Amino acid sequence: MTFNLLVVVALALMISGCHENPELIWNDEAREKVCGTVRSMVKRFHADQKTNILHKFNLPEDFAVVYTEAAGEVVVGGVFLRLFIANPGWVLRKPKEFLTELLERWCALTATQSPNVSAFLMIVRCVSVPCHTYGNPGC
Repeated sequence: MTFNLLVVVALALMISGCHENPELIWNDEAREKVCGTVRSMVKRFHADQKTNILHKFNLPEDFAVVYTEAAGEVVVGGVFLRLFIANPGWVLRKPKEFLTELLERWCALTATQSPNVSAFLMIVRCVSVPCHTYGNPGC
């Protein structure tokens, strides 16, 4: 096997598997949703290219795939809070953005008369995770 074939096989195995971490929930439902979205985009692009051979594909700025699996999850800055709390040592790809959005969400919840208590408690726990994980005596 060549190196490229090994990479393709590894990628196929990774995509066909199920994975859960603080920044990704990838399962059969997510896979089908992404495949369906890509399929419809390819059809639309193909139709556009039939009428204009020079048509270039552009992903819309506001593009997002909405997973129903994530509908019950509290997500802040692209991080699933339940999974972040369960995996406090997880190294986030964008920690500054996560903490900024986490604190913004905390401020918004404290400003409301009747905040979502479970979301509020998850946010408080997430703010304290770095203190407990890294043993910062100042927290």
